[in-house]
Amino acid sequence: MCEYTAFGTRLRIIRKELGLSQEDFATLVGSSKQTLSRYETFQRAPSIALLHRFATKVGVSLSYFMGETPLSLQSYRLAIAFDASPPEVQENIWNILRTKNSDKPAM
Repeated sequence: MCEYTAFGTRLRIIRKELGLSQEDFATLVGSSKQTLSRYETFQRAPSIALLHRFATKVGVSLSYFMGETPLSLQSYRLAIAFDASPPEVQENIWNILRTKNSDKPAM
């Protein structure tokens, strides 16, 4: 398989998670629908500059776009927001999660 298949797959996943058609996503990132289709079907690879522009437009890192992060777009953004939160906010979130997990019956 081509070395850029991770990009094409992740591009399609991100576009669908955003609820955009190829045409709408192409407009968002400043590309054409035809070019976007070629990326998604592994017929073409973007330049590094274009890849950076795509990632910037949708608010993800290059490593996420290349498939190195196995999270959904929503989970990725939550993880970034959590990491950027002050320690006391992070501790509150952990306490909520611990409470929720302790409410679950043992399996």
